[in-house]
Amino acid sequence: MEKLKPYVNFITTCPECEIGLGTPRNPIRIVFEGNSYRLTQLNTGKDITKLMNAFVRKYIKSIKDIDGFILKDRSPSCGIKSVKVYAGLDAMRPIKRTLGFFAKGILENFPDIVIETEARLASPTVRRRFIEKVFIHAAHRNLVKKQQK
Repeated sequence: MEKLKPYVNFITTCPECEIGLGTPRNPIRIVFEGNSYRLTQLNTGKDITKLMNAFVRKYIKSIKDIDGFILKDRSPSCGIKSVKVYAGLDAMRPIKRTLGFFAKGILENFPDIVIETEARLASPTVRRRFIEKVFIHAAHRNLVKKQQK
């Protein structure tokens, strides 16, 4: 990705740091309670669902002219399909997998933008396709802007 820096404006963010969890931080996990998913700090039991959801809404409103997303695989905030869900904080085994909280917000609000995980980008084929799609999306977005002037 270093080679792309002259051509791409990378905007980096860590949702977990943005809500005050810091680095290093206590692990967090998604817990399924009742009929809803909760984002909880494992060691403290602190529910950070509202904090994360508020950050996601604020972040989504703040970004413009985005052509692609690279998310952290298996992260409770950024994972795509690969995030473990537990029945409780003490549960040892996951009961299913889901999207991370941040990833869910991104996918719902940017359905036409290419999204990939950093783990999958290790594959040269996936990486090439991702880069192509980002540049195609950017070219289309710029063309539409130009026509609107």
